[in-house]
Amino acid sequence: MNELKGSQDGVYLLSVSSFIFLSLSQLPVKEVANVVNEYIGKECDLHGGWPLRVVARGIMQDIDPNTEFGNRRLEEGNFKVHMNVVYDGGAVLPLPHDDWRSKLGEVAQGSVIWPKELLML
Repeated sequence: MNELKGSQDGVYLLSVSSFIFLSLSQLPVKEVANVVNEYIGKECDLHGGWPLRVVARGIMQDIDPNTEFGNRRLEEGNFKVHMNVVYDGGAVLPLPHDDWRSKLGEVAQGSVIWPKELLML
């Protein structure tokens, strides 16, 4: 049983009379999707617009589908990319992450969610 013992100087001591030891195998485990980290940190070209062309260049930041960014999750098949150079500021974001930005030029140098199919490593 736990009990708090007070002192006059405001310091409290906790005495514990029993301990429970658990091994890691006894703890509940959240299932995590296999995430391949070979892409993270690599430069890539972002394709978009019509006709399809290179609209920006950036670096892969995250590929975990459960990662939240702005108002959405990356979801399966999408990557979070930090854009270093924007070639076409008028290109529409395929997956806007908030309600204020819908074009590459509005993000400028920053992160976006981009479909893997439209990335060229």
